[in-house]
Amino acid sequence: MALADITSKILQDAEHEAAQIIADAEKKANAIIVASEEDRLKAVARIEETSRQKNEQITTKVANLARHLRKSKMLEAKRQVLEDVLVRAKEQLIKTDAHQKEALFTAMLKQIDMSSGKIRPVSADKQIVQKAIQNSGKDFTTGEVVSGMGGFVYLSDSVEIDFRIESIVDRELATHLEHELFAILFAQS
Repeated sequence: MALADITSKILQDAEHEAAQIIADAEKKANAIIVASEEDRLKAVARIEETSRQKNEQITTKVANLARHLRKSKMLEAKRQVLEDVLVRAKEQLIKTDAHQKEALFTAMLKQIDMSSGKIRPVSADKQIVQKAIQNSGKDFTTGEVVSGMGGFVYLSDSVEIDFRIESIVDRELATHLEHELFAILFAQS
């Protein structure tokens, strides 16, 4: 073998080895690219899933908030309706004619289990209350006037009972109406 043949053989072996190294490097580079692409696709899929879940959470929160706000507004409107009804009831009772008020006040006075005490009328109903005291058969005296829309307050040594129109409506009628009105209104919501 001549020097040229040996050189050619070394060159050929070197080229073959270089080609093999390049092929191996390309395989490794391709494997890295494929693995990198798989990692990138997995990362994109994770990000998309996280985004979808967060979007669902936000959508749920917004829906819950909207439902809560709608219920709050509805409750506020229902309470306003109740308040309007109570105001109208008070206005109607105040506008009741003197004979009906006298009969109403007489019935209220008869409900008092005591036969004596002091009645403090609202200024607007002072004369009607005095007639009602006479009609009740009770031995009540009339005291100073009290503030209010109408009616009176009964006082004894141990008891005070408020028979003013606004107190009766707020205490008795409000509770009754609230239950009935809310049953009707909430049944519709």
